[in-house]
Amino acid sequence: AGQSTQMIVGATADTDQTILRLSSALYQRPSMKRVYYSGFVPVNSYDNRLPALKSPPLVREHRLYQADWLLRFYQFKVDELVDDAFPDLDLEVDPKLAWALRHPEHFPEGLLSEEEPAPLFGEVALTVVTDPVKADRVWKGLGRHISASACSALTCVWLSEQPGVDALLFRYIRKAIDAPRSIELNFGDPDVLAVSKWWRKVNNERERTMQFFRFQKAADGTYFAAVAPLYNVLPLVLPYATDRFADQRWLLYDLKRSYGYYYDGKDTVEVRFNDPEGHLKDGLLSPDIMDKDERLFQRMWKAYFQSIAIKERLNPRLQRQHMPQRFWAYLPEKH
Repeated sequence: AGQSTQMIVGATADTDQTILRLSSALYQRPSMKRVYYSGFVPVNSYDNRLPALKSPPLVREHRLYQADWLLRFYQFKVDELVDDAFPDLDLEVDPKLAWALRHPEHFPEGLLSEEEPAPLFGEVALTVVTDPVKADRVWKGLGRHISASACSALTCVWLSEQPGVDALLFRYIRKAIDAPRSIELNFGDPDVLAVSKWWRKVNNERERTMQFFRFQKAADGTYFAAVAPLYNVLPLVLPYATDRFADQRWLLYDLKRSYGYYYDGKDTVEVRFNDPEGHLKDGLLSPDIMDKDERLFQRMWKAYFQSIAIKERLNPRLQRQHMPQRFWAYLPEKH
């Protein structure tokens, strides 16, 4: 229930600014639910009090509906869409795009970290200081527009470490927050499609890393496993490792990125080494720091691996497909 009204567009000399200001004022009334716009259609030629339009202003009518939508659902102000200098809406582009073109500072061409050099021809550079409170607010707001699994996918995409992934996620998040409904299945959008593609790749690498890391026992009782995944999936593997190996101390180390996670039986901490060498470079424990029974267990595991294989069914090509060769260097059964 509620009131509605209709405005005839083009019958008078009123600008779009005047029309939208009136609409905005009407929407302040609790009973007003909707303002409609109709392009003026001339029906006679003998009344000189009415404009002699060749055709109704349908594009203008459409732009007013688009502006009305921004006023009602996106809390835009009239002065953000039209002003005294430009009192009429642009008929070539929709009001939201017109606003974006006038405010390039909200749509950066690139995102750079502090250590990256600034482009030679950048017109405006804005420094953004990380604010955990604001970041948490944005993340919670994003969760009201897309599902929890889609939010998790954004984390996976960030860990892909691909060039331009920061700008991709920036565009995706803006679209997700601005859209009236969830965009996560809108694969016609190139950014949504790219996010989905990189999520699948990173998630596949996560699963392979979980399947193919092997612990080696050190003399002090700590279990050490080295990996070198294509993407930075160690944070994604961590929950599995902590749950699966909760009763032992271990170090899971990424050789490619020179960092890892150490679990002491209670807590997990990230570790880095200033001058990694030995097993922190090749991923294999040397005999002098290896547990005295580790070699025996490795030989037993390799013998078991070989005994269950059916020689007549060996398919090296299929094996490389399901067990990528880049993992073989850290698998005792492949040595």
